[in-house]
Amino acid sequence: MSRLICGLLLLSAVTCAVASCTGHSESNNEPVAPVAKPPSWDDQSDNLWPYRSQFKAHMRHLWLDANRLVSAGRGDARPTFNEIYASAADISRRAGLMHGFWKGIADHAQMLQMAMEDDDRPGATEEMRELGLSCDGCHMATWSPAYLHVTLHTIDAWKANQIKLGMEMETDKEPPPEIPNRVVMQSMWKQFQAAETALKAWNKPEALRQVEQISGMAKTRAELWRTVQQNADALVELARAERKQGLSEAYTNMTAACRTCHSAFAGPERPVHNPMPWDGPTK
Repeated sequence: MSRLICGLLLLSAVTCAVASCTGHSESNNEPVAPVAKPPSWDDQSDNLWPYRSQFKAHMRHLWLDANRLVSAGRGDARPTFNEIYASAADISRRAGLMHGFWKGIADHAQMLQMAMEDDDRPGATEEMRELGLSCDGCHMATWSPAYLHVTLHTIDAWKANQIKLGMEMETDKEPPPEIPNRVVMQSMWKQFQAAETALKAWNKPEALRQVEQISGMAKTRAELWRTVQQNADALVELARAERKQGLSEAYTNMTAACRTCHSAFAGPERPVHNPMPWDGPTK
């Protein structure tokens, strides 16, 4: 795993306090109060975007897409197939991205295991590196810019064509809660470190034991995202054919994977908005 991301994982509670709108000096780390009501539907004045989770935004879009599907297809009226098509296609793209990250981890973990079993030390070393890079790819796409050490201070420096140094000294005054997903990710990081150490010592039993744990979680996540993507693709095809029959089944199967993931990894500390059921009571 790249040293940049390794360092970031060690500092999982580290990010930067939001600087003032009028000045971002190192000595002025008072947070900027968020705008209560954006001036438009496309708020161009938002300067807090480096502190927003890319993964949360991704999940919110999936939730919106799912509910748009229900709104466009549920009931006795003819479905709005263009809306169903667009929403399902967006779900497929987003789920495919996440499936690809987790499948990459699972695949490289499997190839690493095979290399160790074949006593292929150079091959195992290369697969260990690829496994870490697969993790890095997901982090780059889902962590907030601030957790990737791109803060307002960094941006100000880059605008002035300067290199921003000392980013590791910036701290998050309100780190996120220890939800199950964060605990799992931190465990995977420890497993990766232990596997890397064991591999360097060519302690194959220990390295295999650690990699197997990483592989198990990666396969679980990959399968959940694959289920979402496959059923979203089924919805796309039904919408293309303008067929109402089958929409409910594909949607229900798709959102069952969402609910399974939420129940296992979100935890009670964080409110979760599950997609609307296709056929459910309304208040």
